[in-house]
Amino acid sequence: MKQVLLLTFANEDILFTLNSKLKALAIQRSFVYTFSSNKNN
Repeated sequence: MKQVLLLTFANEDILFTLNSKLKALAIQRSFVYTFSSNKNN
């Protein structure tokens, strides 16, 4: 039972980390996109 709980916590931690990394990537991408489009106009 304890192992299952530990696994669940570990999975949630990994998912949270992946989520924040994906969010950071999305923010960076949109920032770069707006920057390059502003540069072109």
